[in-house]
Amino acid sequence: MFERLGGLYTDQMAMPIEQMLRQRVLCLYGGLVGAPDRLDSMSLEWVMECLMLLAQESTEPIKLLIDSPGGRVWDSFGLIDVIHCLRTPVWTIGRMCASMAAVVLSAGEPGHRYLYKHSQVMLHLPSGHVGGDSRDVNIQARELQKAQDAIVNELVDNGVRAGHEQVLKDIDREFWMSAQEAIAYGIADSVL
Repeated sequence: MFERLGGLYTDQMAMPIEQMLRQRVLCLYGGLVGAPDRLDSMSLEWVMECLMLLAQESTEPIKLLIDSPGGRVWDSFGLIDVIHCLRTPVWTIGRMCASMAAVVLSAGEPGHRYLYKHSQVMLHLPSGHVGGDSRDVNIQARELQKAQDAIVNELVDNGVRAGHEQVLKDIDREFWMSAQEAIAYGIADSVL
């Protein structure tokens, strides 16, 4: 499994990674992207592969530690889809969960979505870079709208206590929450 890590991790890190996997712990750090294009980005492909392999080994819960500013919407939804498809429960534990990392946090096993006492959670509307002629800009605007709807629907499906319209109002600008506020909002269940 570790050969897929490429140059992102050194041999010195292989032992802690192996220990974490034996303890059924995965970490999401940095920007969330499908295949990393920068060293400060996390390979969601690798995390999804590890989740699937751990789920094949046992039905014991997998703990997913999240400390991320977020990342690409559709790459992150790939991870969320894997979490939802596994028969093995995935417990999410967040430290700093912003943007799509907050949505991933909310996708954990109900009752087992945790935050640390001083965690921060932030939601906002998806952003994108538009370019091209007016037809391309219109297409890109429609795709951003689809991403926005998917984020709000996922949050509501995962137990956010506000309805669709209220979530849209809340995330119109950066919506920061403490651990207790995120629990009251329904993104997480309790503080560790």
